[in-house]
Amino acid sequence: MKAKTVIRTSTIRNSLFFITLSTMICCLWMTCVPENVTAHSKNLNHFRKTRNLPDYLQEIRLLLEPKIAPCKDNLPILVMVTTAPSHTEQRSAIRNTWATRLPTLFILGLNGEDVQHLNDRHEDDLIVYEFKDHYQNLTLKMALMLKWASEKCSSVNYLLKTDDDILLNPWQLERIVQNRPDADLIGYRMVNAELDRHESRKWYLPSWLYPEEFVPEYLSGNAYLINGKHLKAMFYAAYEVPLINIEDIYITYLVARRKLGLNLTHEPKLYGFRPWLPLVSFYWELASVHSFTPTELLAWWSELLAMSKNVK
Repeated sequence: MKAKTVIRTSTIRNSLFFITLSTMICCLWMTCVPENVTAHSKNLNHFRKTRNLPDYLQEIRLLLEPKIAPCKDNLPILVMVTTAPSHTEQRSAIRNTWATRLPTLFILGLNGEDVQHLNDRHEDDLIVYEFKDHYQNLTLKMALMLKWASEKCSSVNYLLKTDDDILLNPWQLERIVQNRPDADLIGYRMVNAELDRHESRKWYLPSWLYPEEFVPEYLSGNAYLINGKHLKAMFYAAYEVPLINIEDIYITYLVARRKLGLNLTHEPKLYGFRPWLPLVSFYWELASVHSFTPTELLAWWSELLAMSKNVK
């Protein structure tokens, strides 16, 4: 009887020990730096573990970058495009259209594949980091863009962030930066924007990440310009601003406007939406338009190029 009691007591103690140990390991896992795979799932649970940018950055390696960065002193505009590994056609269309007039780089992560699987890796315009590339990681991708640009291209006059479905008008962009050489950030400014709390939607921002119902002001993420002199300050300011999943609100409002007090200059030509009539004269007046397929991009670029020869 005593032997059975001793065995039971020992078993209970062992069970309690392993339960306690498991609990400690679980707690440590929840609070420590997230691993590359678990931290970047397609939901937002990784933000429940940590919203501290350095926790993510220390886990991410730079895998590929241009041999020679196109970042000469006083370069008017450097375009950096957020793209995905599979968007080879989009990148090709951009290289053959507006990137012929604007120095352009592409930034992306990976989805389990190796850099060698990128068909256009030899173009010398890719910046590839080791993280899961999907929409919920766009804020992280933008932070990496700021990091790379502040280290390699801080002498540019303006960095233009844009996406790979955008038609840019270089002629209008050149006028914008010429007319505002000292602006902090330039873009299409959204004022008192109501946040989307519907979980199934693309721009869902949960209240536990951002409890306020409105954003006082931010720049639309399809295309905005950042003055080169602020790149380093914005990157390091992001270290102190808890991450959220909506990139343009995080970068242009939480980091640039609220944390650093930088001014957001409204530019109607960066509106982004297509004109109500598909006429080249309407497109010509815009600096950026979004939601283009590669085929559409090539077609409309030909129209803009022809228009540029007739407009002073």
